[in-house]
Amino acid sequence: METPQERPGRVAILLSSFNGAVYLRAQLASIVAQTYGDWQVIWRDDGSDDATCAIMEEWAALHPVRRLAGTARLGASRSFLLLLAAADADFVAFCDQDDEWLPDKLARAVASLACIAGPALLCGRQILIDAAGQPIGLSTPPSRDLGFANAMVQNMAVGCTIVMNRPAARAVSMARAPVVGWHDWWCCLRVSGVGGMVIYDPVPVVRYRQHGGNLVGARGGNFARVWRAWRRGSGVFLQALAAQTVALAACCDLAPAARDALREWQGLRAGCFATRLLALRRAGVYRQAGVDNFLLYGLFLWRRLPSP
Repeated sequence: METPQERPGRVAILLSSFNGAVYLRAQLASIVAQTYGDWQVIWRDDGSDDATCAIMEEWAALHPVRRLAGTARLGASRSFLLLLAAADADFVAFCDQDDEWLPDKLARAVASLACIAGPALLCGRQILIDAAGQPIGLSTPPSRDLGFANAMVQNMAVGCTIVMNRPAARAVSMARAPVVGWHDWWCCLRVSGVGGMVIYDPVPVVRYRQHGGNLVGARGGNFARVWRAWRRGSGVFLQALAAQTVALAACCDLAPAARDALREWQGLRAGCFATRLLALRRAGVYRQAGVDNFLLYGLFLWRRLPSP
């Protein structure tokens, strides 16, 4: 009888495309170059009007690809979650159309996840590249645990690095996702919320392209992230937190610690400054950087968590 180490299993590579013709071929070439060969691409196009579909169809004739029907414009997060729900594999890996994977990306992820029986999500550091593919730096690694208390207020699991085992993928798919937010953040919340493992690989195996079309970027350090958040405004962040709170509260399978933290978190809807401060402390939430934590507390002393 084969052990998990002898036959780890198939990886479903989930690729959602939208007008990605400029960089798509480089990403597809990096998938073919993977040292781990047991994979299938599950692809959905999100309404492209460039050459994206033609490139994918040409490539699919030579490689294992399953296309989901429909091209309605759903947005990246909803499109990726639809792909996740359609996957039936031992592992799933999110794949952005404009990045490039190093050859050992899948092999490293599978080696880390193969012997874990419960829900587990692996994410990792990225090599940041510009539009021309030139390296411009590395993403900032976490300094603290990537557990539920961190995931409540910060997403450190960048989607293009995420690989999940089957129990983690099932935990995400069986719950109704928030109406606003990001698929990678929701995956981290669900996996950590049910008591699963969130593993961070410090060795970068994704070349994460930073360009004008990025939905979310990673360039710069802590102060750069704070500046981008300030420019977006606190409303976007608060609306995402509110939607995620509602979605999590509807989950009946949260671990006791996550359920307790979520109950305390509800105090952020109170009108009193002192009550909101106490709710933050009791929930135990934290962001990775000290300046981020300072701003988080300042935000909730100034504003309440929006009601659903």
